[in-house]
Amino acid sequence: MVKLLKNFELTKKPFFLTTDNASNMWTMARDLESTLGEEVFSAANNHIPCISHIINLVVQAAIVGGLKA
Repeated sequence: MVKLLKNFELTKKPFFLTTDNASNMWTMARDLESTLGEEVFSAANNHIPCISHIINLVVQAAIVGGLKA
């Protein structure tokens, strides 16, 4: 991924990373930050969890919780 970003000179422009909430995505974001530097990519500020995935998890929890009641 870093090679691709550098080939297209995307490290010179602000960019964000949108992912699901899997822990390996947070690991990738932190690794990207350490490779490119925090001034290019900040895992805390430039990694955005997908809101659709979050809503899906909330709805599934509500359905399962409602069925148990």
